[in-house]
Amino acid sequence: MAYTPATYATPDEAAFPCVVKRLDLSASVGVEIATSRSHLAEILQSGLFSGHPFLLQALAPGILEYATFCICDGGRILWNSTFVSTMSGPAMIKNEDNGKDRRIVTTPAEVLRQFEAVLAPLNYRGPCVIDYKIADDGRVQIFEINPRLGGTLLLKSNAGLLRQALGHILATAR
Repeated sequence: MAYTPATYATPDEAAFPCVVKRLDLSASVGVEIATSRSHLAEILQSGLFSGHPFLLQALAPGILEYATFCICDGGRILWNSTFVSTMSGPAMIKNEDNGKDRRIVTTPAEVLRQFEAVLAPLNYRGPCVIDYKIADDGRVQIFEINPRLGGTLLLKSNAGLLRQALGHILATAR
């Protein structure tokens, strides 16, 4: 898909560096960057990964990582709020320790159009959080979509945004 980094079906197909993600964890636990085939083998043999399902995905480089919280109806975005985190390098996985330089930014209309191109064919309805970077050509590189509200939006300092999101959910309830 044009809006996601490449995924690799097997370790033999992977290009490096690549992201290794366990499929059953959250909050960046079980997400690593493999720098070579031997490093990937080491990661997959570790206690955290051994015997668990995983995904291999091309690394989306860049120091700015975005999280857009959305309320959708039929794949249309009715409400959104975007946070951006500045990372200390282009090949880092954001987590609770290194994503502290987080601020609210306006979501560009072109980014919202790209999200709707993904969500509309699914007829997506409800809340979601889209984690992504923006490539040099302006295309989003979505590496995760969670069908819930969470994370930053649940901080006390963002209670007003959470109220807005919940208000849109209630307003579109059928």
